[in-house]
Amino acid sequence: MSLLPTTASRRLVPAASLALMLAACGSPSSSPTSSPIPPAVSPGASGAPSGSPSASPAAGAPGLLLEVTSEGGFINPLATLSTVPTVVVDTDGRIYTPAVNATAASIVASVEVRDVGPQGAARILDAIRAAGLDRERSGGGVAADTGSTVFTAVVDGSIAVSRFVRAGGGPGGPGGPGVPGGIGGPGASGNADDGAAAAFALLAQLTDPAVTWGAAAAHETSYVPVGYRVFEAPGDAVDPAGATIAWPLATGLAGFGAPAVPDMGATGLRSGVVTGADAAALAPLLATATPDTAFTSGGVAYRLWVRPLFPDALGG
Repeated sequence: MSLLPTTASRRLVPAASLALMLAACGSPSSSPTSSPIPPAVSPGASGAPSGSPSASPAAGAPGLLLEVTSEGGFINPLATLSTVPTVVVDTDGRIYTPAVNATAASIVASVEVRDVGPQGAARILDAIRAAGLDRERSGGGVAADTGSTVFTAVVDGSIAVSRFVRAGGGPGGPGGPGVPGGIGGPGASGNADDGAAAAFALLAQLTDPAVTWGAAAAHETSYVPVGYRVFEAPGDAVDPAGATIAWPLATGLAGFGAPAVPDMGATGLRSGVVTGADAAALAPLLATATPDTAFTSGGVAYRLWVRPLFPDALGG
């Protein structure tokens, strides 16, 4: 079977971070633009799960080295459910970033992956330490309208979460780090020594395809997800063509996963993880779906929000 509970490797952000994400769930408000910690999933969502929260990581499975997400800002909480992190770096040297030319019409965000190998991962680990992200940091003041960038690093088995206020266009853009009004630049709200400048400089390198971290080459390729985090709630979607897709899995959407608490303003919101053969069956249908597509199950229409999973999420 192929529905898994959320693994320990993705339960990285303290409960306080989740509380920030879920504040004011009913309407556009302050909430994260991507969530590093999805709601829990109970075992047995579609039969016996192929893993459990207490399972040991599979031999050789990559772990999480660094994840960068966003929280805060004036965004409808439901819009965050399908948002992928700004960057994910796994211990095997694979770097995952949202596709630059991705279309908003797809229900699953497109992701690009670069492989800099284990030696590249070692250099990134050194850079994480040099940036001070192996210990918790924060800076940049408070900016409810733009939110914060969250750096979650796993170093020597310890998790460190740092938060810095986004100031403008981000790395390399207007208001980015080191430029007027940006983090670490003239007029910045944060202190020059709060670690923000170094953190955003590292982020700029990780999202730059020209930086190979010592590898001979690190070409970007399209990432094929190993599975999906699926959120669903009853209700007609708003596809103007009226298109619907029949839910293909044996477990219907009425009993899929487990209730998501809170429900982010969507009555009946549930969440589950789809992997293995179920993910293979679901993938071609997701490829044709948009955020406005309705999925039907048991004679009821549902709306879906889908997020691709990365290999470190399945390591346990």
